[in-house]
Amino acid sequence: MSEPTADATRLTDQEWAAVEPYVPASKPGGRPAKYSRRAILDAILFALRRDYTWRDIPPHLPHWNTAFCYYREWQKDGSWDRIEGALRASESTRC
Repeated sequence: MSEPTADATRLTDQEWAAVEPYVPASKPGGRPAKYSRRAILDAILFALRRDYTWRDIPPHLPHWNTAFCYYREWQKDGSWDRIEGALRASESTRC
């Protein structure tokens, strides 16, 4: 059996448009972000949609620890609930 590709779980442009308003922006100051918010969300969804461990995130996506830290932060501040709700709404409009 072949390894799943991350492309199968990447956000479509339609999904990204639906969730982007709910994804927290980068915090001001400090160094520039290494990964886009969309790439981080792709990594998070790779792990969650496939029920994989965080360490199974492929190397061409953001590092697993980065994805996990953002996921945990977004859960704590309530952003994840809004992102997940927007994703569900986006998926329900697809045929």
